[in-house]
Amino acid sequence: MKSPLSLALVPLGVLIAVASIHAQQVTKPTITGSINVSRLETTIACAGATGPEAMPEIKKLGFVSVINLRQASETGANVPAGEAAAKAVGLRYIHIPFNAAAPDPTVVDSFIAAVKSPENQPAFVH
Repeated sequence: MKSPLSLALVPLGVLIAVASIHAQQVTKPTITGSINVSRLETTIACAGATGPEAMPEIKKLGFVSVINLRQASETGANVPAGEAAAKAVGLRYIHIPFNAAAPDPTVVDSFIAAVKSPENQPAFVH
């Protein structure tokens, strides 16, 4: 049986595997208000917790959408503020809350669909 942590990493692992087929370069941009950012070429970037203050810089880096995997109940997660800040600078905002303790395959499917959708690319995922 897989641990909840390994199941939680499934979406990220799938994302990296799919993206690495197309991406030849990984960069580590610094974004104020976000931690541990890794950008795979121009299609996607993955980061840790990202606050509303990061949205203008995310837009400046050329991203079209922000995909938030955090649950609204997580400490420090402010989904409404993140969404408002993203929309204020012209970013699409997609909230797909992922519960690592009880992974739901439909959430993974929603995530993959959002990332693969051309109108959401390039996407910034946190």
